[in-house]
Amino acid sequence: KRLSATVGQGGGGQARQMMTQAVLKIGPLEYTVTGVANLVDEKGSGLDGNLSFSEDIININSCLGNQPALVTLWHEIFHAILTQSGHQAASNDEGMVDALAHGIIEVLIDNPRLIQATEKFFSGKT
Repeated sequence: KRLSATVGQGGGGQARQMMTQAVLKIGPLEYTVTGVANLVDEKGSGLDGNLSFSEDIININSCLGNQPALVTLWHEIFHAILTQSGHQAASNDEGMVDALAHGIIEVLIDNPRLIQATEKFFSGKT
């Protein structure tokens, strides 16, 4: 099952997309991605997202708007990539992980044809 979204109610009564349970393959591992209302850590502090390597789960706070949720998803993806590739110190650098997440979203938004070109490249179409 691929990442999917459903329409729900955002803040102020506006319809927005919220992440539903899905599976995302990162390297050799598959992570279940879920939207969790009012996501908190073990101390009760609010979180935008978190990644559990022991459970292969990425949780995204479902109270986030679309773009913050997408940035948070990419943030957690970069944690997984960096950790799985042996770069734990880089994964622990939250500022760098945030910069990567915001950067990839900006590139994708500013270059919408990039996704199409990537799909075309990998499908072998010219």
